[in-house]
This record gives sequence, C-alpha cells and structure tokens, in this order.
Amino acid sequence: MTAISRELMLQAKEVAEDMGFVVLHMYVDSLFVQKEGLKEKQDFESLLQAITEQTKIPIAMEGVYRWVCFPPSKRDARIAVPNRYFWVLNNGEVKVRGIEARRRDTPFWVKKIQLEVLNCLAKAKSMEEVPEYLPEINNLITQAKRDLRNGHVPLEELVITQSLSRAVEGYTSPSPSARAAMQLQAAGNQVAPGQFMRFVFIRGKERVRVWELGVDARMVDVKRYCTMLDRAVTGLVEGFEKVEVELGI
Repeated sequence: MTAISRELMLQAKEVAEDMGFVVLHMYVDSLFVQKEGLKEKQDFESLLQAITEQTKIPIAMEGVYRWVCFPPSKRDARIAVPNRYFWVLNNGEVKVRGIEARRRDTPFWVKKIQLEVLNCLAKAKSMEEVPEYLPEINNLITQAKRDLRNGHVPLEELVITQSLSRAVEGYTSPSPSARAAMQLQAAGNQVAPGQFMRFVFIRGKERVRVWELGVDARMVDVKRYCTMLDRAVTGLVEGFEKVEVELGI
C-alpha cells in the first residue's frame, strides 16, 4: 500500500510540475501546489482532472490558501517536518496538522493560547503581512503568563494526559506518567500499561501530582508550563521572524 501510494503521489507531482505548478509539499495523501495568478477553486480544475486521468484515483480539493507554513525541524532549520504544518484558507479558517494543539499530551491552556496565536496570524492576508501581527502575539503570550503566575488559570486547564507505556516496575527512570501511576498505586489504586494518567507538573521532589488525588495550586510549576507555551508558540512563528517572549518567572 505504501509503495503504491508513493508512486501515485509522484505521478501527481509530475503532472502538477508539467502544468507549471510549484509543488510546495507532499505528505501521504496531500499535495500543496502554487501557481502565480491562480486564486479561485475553479482555477485548479484542470489540474485535478489531469491528476485523476493520470492516476485513475479521484482527487478532492480542500481549498485555496492565503498562505501555508511548514515550521522548520528543531534538528535542522533548513528542513521542514513532513507531518507538521498549518495554513489559512481564503475565508480565514485555520487548519493545522501535527502541532501541540492536536496532541493529547498538551495541556488545554497551551492548546488554547496556541490557537489564539494562530487566529492572530490568520488575520494576515499574505505571508508578507504576518510579521505585522507578531507584537500582538507577544502581548498575548505575556498576558497568558501573567494570568498563570497570578493563579487566574483553572487547574483543570493545566492537566496533562499521557499513557503508561509499561508496568510501573519496568521503568528505570520514571517518566511523568510513571510518577503519576506510582502515586495512584501508593493510594491503593490499580494501574496497568496502556492506561491514561492525568497529572499536573508541580515544584519539588515529586515533580508531578496525579490529578485524581488533588492538586495544590500553590505548587504548580509555573516555569515549566511557561516553557511549554514558549515552545508551542515559537514553533509557529520562528519561520517568520525571531520573537522575544517574556519569561519573567
């Protein structure tokens, strides 16, 4: 299946390039193309027909984007991560793949702020306009961190969900989910591999506190959550311009 899919994608790519399109990205079942002067869905009908004729596979068009961003890899800034990108449709709708907002192990607070950042970026009508909104994003992040430090973020928005990959006894260096599982076990609860652990990062030796046993808001590891937020936001804006975010812990 993978070999056939790869061959069909390569055929689609060749068809697009033969018709004068620039192929920006391709991943599994998606092809991102660009051509000067084409801005409406009907402008791409001939490409869809040509790809269908070549591959004998029906192809659907999701939409025309104002712009699309493929964030660079943390290991090599010259290379984009294949399954991590976000884009804005002409109607202003934001679409994402592979970023923190789509991950189960990201706390709701980080997801919420990251989506607010994306909606701010979506105001830009083109890639060239994006840097104009970076100061607004910086203010948004500063306020979010201030709210966290002042205890204005509900504790449930800081809960992280991770699965337990093995029995607690199998960890030589306990992961956060393993630490949470140990706390549940100590309280007389059964835990098993594959079970989802819910916990909050806290200061001190324990480092995490399992949600079911109650969390003291005064012990929340604010610095760690701010670092998580910085990482999530930087991953969105680093391709446009370096943004200084206020740590202020």
